[in-house]
Amino acid sequence: MGRLPIRDKLSQRLVPFTLNPSQRKVHAALKAQHDKGRPMRAVVLKARRQGISTYFDNLLACHGIARSGTNAMIVTHDFKSSKELFKNPKTLLTDSLPGKKSLKSILNLQGMTQHKIIFPHVAGDSYLTIATAGNVEGGRGMSLTDLHCSEAAFYPGQGTFAALLPTVPRAEDTIIAVETTANGRTGIGEVFYEFWNASVRGDTEFAAIFLSWLIDPTCVDYDHPVPDAPKDDDERLLMKEGINIDGKLVKATPEQIAWRRMTIDSPACRGYVEIFDQEFPVTPDVAFISTGEPAFTREEMAIARNSIQPYKRVEIAGEATGGTSHIYCKPNDVSPVLQWEPPIKDHRYYFGVDAARGKDEGDFAAIVGVDGETGHQVLRYAQRVDPEYLARLCHYIGHYYNKGMLCIELTGNLGLWCQMRLRDYFHYPNLYRWRGTRDDKIAPGLTAGKRGGSYGWETTYRSRERLLITYRESILHRMITIRDEEVVRQMDVATRKDSWERWEIAYGHDDILMATMLANIARSEWHPRKVEGVTSALSTDADKDSRALQRLNPQPSFEHLGSVTASVYHQLVREKERWDREDDQRKRGLI
Repeated sequence: MGRLPIRDKLSQRLVPFTLNPSQRKVHAALKAQHDKGRPMRAVVLKARRQGISTYFDNLLACHGIARSGTNAMIVTHDFKSSKELFKNPKTLLTDSLPGKKSLKSILNLQGMTQHKIIFPHVAGDSYLTIATAGNVEGGRGMSLTDLHCSEAAFYPGQGTFAALLPTVPRAEDTIIAVETTANGRTGIGEVFYEFWNASVRGDTEFAAIFLSWLIDPTCVDYDHPVPDAPKDDDERLLMKEGINIDGKLVKATPEQIAWRRMTIDSPACRGYVEIFDQEFPVTPDVAFISTGEPAFTREEMAIARNSIQPYKRVEIAGEATGGTSHIYCKPNDVSPVLQWEPPIKDHRYYFGVDAARGKDEGDFAAIVGVDGETGHQVLRYAQRVDPEYLARLCHYIGHYYNKGMLCIELTGNLGLWCQMRLRDYFHYPNLYRWRGTRDDKIAPGLTAGKRGGSYGWETTYRSRERLLITYRESILHRMITIRDEEVVRQMDVATRKDSWERWEIAYGHDDILMATMLANIARSEWHPRKVEGVTSALSTDADKDSRALQRLNPQPSFEHLGSVTASVYHQLVREKERWDREDDQRKRGLI
């Protein structure tokens, strides 16, 4: 494409079409699919003005030039955008770089109108047309080979997406590109929001590609120094913490912070950070403006996202050998068990378990494991299985991870069923016990009356808030390290809605997040330094030469969690008071 002309977005001069970093990222994803003989499919969530529409339009034009019989269509969300967008392939064909001939003259293109370009071929002409999303008949019933849906989150009507995507057959050398900036999670933008999340989970054949403004080399301002940066939490997050982009930690430069300030104050954003985050998102979770109160702050979300790592799929099961049960773990590319770390000798592990009915619809049964010494997430399982199967799998996983503690959510009796099987049939030796309201008065190995000795976690109005607050503090102070992108996604859609005191998942499921919080609460209450007593190498000062202790990363002490949690509680109280005031004003019609 370097020999073809394109207009520079800043100077509007004709320059060679050289791919920028965002375009190269998309091109690499499509090329990887093409090299494997698969149809090319991509859904792109992007910041504005990154040249992605230009790339896809010119790709479709080049496809029509190189191959006979292609039928490509560009679909925009309104008529004005369609006129602007169609200038890209026309510039490619009609204009030329100095000393070069235009493709129109070389290919002898005669059939070119305001809405269609015809590429002549001996074996059959190829076509490139443009339509608007409001005119669904422009794509319904047609047989296309290439489709570019531009600004898909802004398409009016919920049937447009469904009507257009099936027009392209699932065949090699076909292209479907869906690209857009975000448009919220409800209303018109809900269709794209759900499609994006399905693609991220791997439920579609589309490669989900996010393009942050941090990788755009034009998003800088060298004329306005920012010696006071970082001046707020958002800038501190960008410059100090950094953002995980494709497994690499990227930190904003002072010039990027200067550009961000200038853009927020521009007429486009009118001083609103929320508008900037939608138009120029730094991560997918801030791209979709949420309704209601988010359950997690931006800093907490960034910390969790920055620790995401790839997993491997393994099978953990048991087999009978010589009258005993042998637990094994082996690679399995189709297994639903995702593993980040194998068990380490002398480490204690904690598993949160959220049971389900095992039907084709409804919640998933989930297991999430955490290393007690390092706080790292080590494992995740999520499938629609019944409590009987879940109990057996918990037995295998728990024993494989050094007889780790299983904290099972009991509400609804499904978890109780699973726990009874583990206790009475498998005789599992390490089930979570609730420590009671005064857990600081309970010695390890003892109970505090009838309630203190009960097994499992029962979710109530107050215990649910306790789960959330403890989990937030564990993330904020690096007591837990999340490896799973699905946990972060469920954190992103967790909101305080309808009732301020209760948090809920606004879209989708909360099973994996719930299991993660259960593992975290078990670790915080029964941390190895508390569980093992004075004879443990993990809790005595005498055995400082322990190899297990030498492998530990420095971790904040859970002994201080109570005071830290208290400060967050006071913050939540202040937020509740603000929420109540705003709710009262809304009811009185003042806002």
